[in-house]
Amino acid sequence: MTAERAPAPQILLVDDNATNLQVLYQTLGGQGYRLLAARSGKDALSIAQRAAPDLILLDVMMPEMDGFETCTRLKAGAETSECAVIFLSAVTDPREKVRGLELGAVDFINKPFQAEEVLARVRTHLTIRDLQLQLRRRNEELEHELHVAQELLREARDRSDGLLLGDSAVVVRLRQAIQEVARSDDALLISGPPGSDHEAAAREVHHQSARSARAIICVSCLSDAPASATSLYRTGTSAGIFDMFPLAEGGTLYLEGIQHLARDTQVVLAQRLRALDASRGSGSPGEPAVRVIVSTTRDVDDEIAAGRVIPELRRAIPRTLDIAPLRARLEDLPTLAPHILRRQAERAGRTAPVIAEESLTRLQSYRWPGNLRELRNVLGSALAASDGPILDIGEHLLDNAVRVGSYSLTEQLGSGGMGDVWLGKHQLLARRRRRPLVPAGCADARRRVGSGAGACVVGGARAGPYRRLKLLAPALSPVAFTGPPRRVAIWRARELLAGCGTRSRRPARGTRLVPYLAE
Repeated sequence: MTAERAPAPQILLVDDNATNLQVLYQTLGGQGYRLLAARSGKDALSIAQRAAPDLILLDVMMPEMDGFETCTRLKAGAETSECAVIFLSAVTDPREKVRGLELGAVDFINKPFQAEEVLARVRTHLTIRDLQLQLRRRNEELEHELHVAQELLREARDRSDGLLLGDSAVVVRLRQAIQEVARSDDALLISGPPGSDHEAAAREVHHQSARSARAIICVSCLSDAPASATSLYRTGTSAGIFDMFPLAEGGTLYLEGIQHLARDTQVVLAQRLRALDASRGSGSPGEPAVRVIVSTTRDVDDEIAAGRVIPELRRAIPRTLDIAPLRARLEDLPTLAPHILRRQAERAGRTAPVIAEESLTRLQSYRWPGNLRELRNVLGSALAASDGPILDIGEHLLDNAVRVGSYSLTEQLGSGGMGDVWLGKHQLLARRRRRPLVPAGCADARRRVGSGAGACVVGGARAGPYRRLKLLAPALSPVAFTGPPRRVAIWRARELLAGCGTRSRRPARGTRLVPYLAE
């Protein structure tokens, strides 16, 4: 497939003398230009408005409307103001030439014409115009990229603000620790539970450091993990982490989840970190001037004991920044939750509602196993389901009960050969309802369930998309359930319903185990 060729430059020739037009045509013809002609200034304006030529060769001395007046009108028109104008004149008075240049012309060609001079000046000014257009397009692209970068930076700083919002002793210590580590260029390890905004902490360290004018490059170490260990997580190929060192020159390189790196990669990383430290100490320009920040979602000593992090890499990282879980700073939620909600409402293009007092109390009584990430998800779900000025965060978003689709299983009412019966609360319903669920392929269970409105047969035709509820045997992990819209099979044999026509917890011989589809 060949690239499209750019159209040939278009030149408008304007002269009231037919002989001069013929000379210009003979000079420029065969040079790859598209040529237009006009015999008066009025005709030139009309043609230029329609064709927008790249270059106009304009005679100065013409009846009715001379070249100077024509040039003035060309530069005043929105469609023709960018056209380059070269005056054709036998006038030798320097003041007339200055006047023409002040009107916006780029050059003068004296009459009588010299073919070589005409061609040279035309080529020069077409080249200059082409470079100007390229520069303008590049500036527009850079301006767009700048706006995108500024928006990403604003969003990243919003996340950092959320991490550091509040007046609790935990947040005060974290702010002080970030200020301390930001003054150093040593490699830094950020440790904290999952969902604690490790990247936001790394960005805040970068923004408070002397490197804030340069970029921070964030890399997930899952992309560089061994294929055998991360085959379920890999979605494509990516550049290795060591290819990012030159990109972060003068700035910061953040590596998220170093426990996912292969052992060989960790060895090389430890060597690079020691080389960076030695380069800073000696002042030699051997390694790129990069500060490296890494993170792990587990205690690094436990990772070393489990063999997922090598001791050499830990020794190459002299500084540590610990992030406390959200449950250690619950008193910050009255400040933190409205801030996050306001940002989410801005992105959704709506006015931020006020969190109800009861909901705020409910937030402070929850233990937040998912930390700040879970808080954002909870507020986002509540915002999506709310359209009033007051935001009510329902118990279904904050309870620890077994979740089955849109239901929360609150109480087991009984069990038997056909399965178990639980009391489930739907997130959109005020009353709790009983929902018996049985495995597909069990004729006895189907007969006992009958045609009642509350029945739900696993995999059966009557299992409506929003009323499917799986009743799980007491001794099994309550994980499997069904429901649209995502049709992702997540079944495991030990998590399927047991007891089909018998009180045994094992499926009867011949029972068809159907996949459960995750909501």
